[in-house]
Order: sequence, then structure tokens, then C-alpha cells
Amino acid sequence: MIKNLLQEGFALKDRGHYKHAIEVFYKALEEDNTSTELLFEIADLYYRMQNEERALNYIEQILDRVPEHITALKLLEKIFIDRNALAEAEQTAKNIYCVSHNSNDLAQIFRLLNMQGRFDEIFEYNVENPNSSIYFEQAKALFYKKEFAKAQELLEKKGKTKYWLYKQLGMSYQNFSRMINNQTKSIRYENIETLCLLLECTPNELFEMTED
Repeated sequence: MIKNLLQEGFALKDRGHYKHAIEVFYKALEEDNTSTELLFEIADLYYRMQNEERALNYIEQILDRVPEHITALKLLEKIFIDRNALAEAEQTAKNIYCVSHNSNDLAQIFRLLNMQGRFDEIFEYNVENPNSSIYFEQAKALFYKKEFAKAQELLEKKGKTKYWLYKQLGMSYQNFSRMINNQTKSIRYENIETLCLLLECTPNELFEMTED
């Protein structure tokens, strides 16, 4: 019985019939009132219907039972962001990362710090295996406060020439020359990631703090 209800509920959800899907999941919940996954589906449907208060009610029920329920925490974080409650969203993101230890979840913490203008705090984290999302958020923070300056210094330490770097990056010579001579105020994020991989460094090592 409950299996059929779940199939029906998910099918309705996939077709965008959220109200009817909720009704079906309510029936399934009567069959199994201990299921946090059913509670989450109802919370998610209310969120999709822009009824955040009802969604929060079910999220609270989930977290009372399973405080480390990551999908419920991520939905809670979305609601906080929607409401511009960034401090609460940040704390929720940190709770998620404490459970997952996932690089994308760490990048989300950085994103929220960027949104609050707390750029320096991003570089207080010891990031052992940064992915492109982390590089992206680090680069954003650095662009707010810094300018590109240290590529040539790092290049010399690695015993590489500017021509080698130019060929590796695949940039136009004009843009490359402006970048390497610190004559640009912007650089594409994918080029920052490539630079970090080529020079075996972090974005923090590519930039230096300057006063506005």
C-alpha cells in the first residue's frame, strides 16, 4: 500500500501537481508516521508551493528526530537565504559541512561569507583539496579586496618562463601581457583555476592585499 502511495506521490511531484502530491504523501504518512523521508517530501513540496512556514514546520520535525539530516538542512538553508537571513544560513551551511566534509558544502560557506562581505574569513580555513567551486568563491573574495600581482613571482619560483605560461593558458597575448604585468583589474575565474593548477598554488598566493 505505502509503496503504491509513494510511486503516486513522486509521479505527481514530477508532473508539478504539488498539492495533490502532498495529499498522497499525507496518506503514506498515516501508514508510516516515523518516516523522515516522507516528512521531507512534504516539506519540499510546501517550499515549492512558496509556503515556507509549512515547510519549516516539517523541517523542524525532521531535525528533531535526525539533527544531521543533510537534505533537510539544505532546504532550511535555502529558506534562510530566501529571507536574507544570511547569518542563519551560514550556521546551517557549517552544520552541513560538519556532517558531509564535502568540498561543495565548504564552497557554500565561502559563498555565504562573500555575500556578507566577510572576505578575510574565507582564508582562515585550511583547504586541503580545493575544487573549482572553492577556487571560484576564493577568487570572488580576492577580487573585492585585492589585485592580481604575484603570478610572475610564482612563475620564477617554479623555474618557468612567461612564454610557457602563455602557451599553457591559451589566452590572447594582449590579455596575457596585461595580466602578468599587473595591468588588469579582472581575470576570468577559469583562468584563475588553471593558474593555480599550473603553479601549484592557491588563489590567495596569486593576489596581494591593496588598500582602496
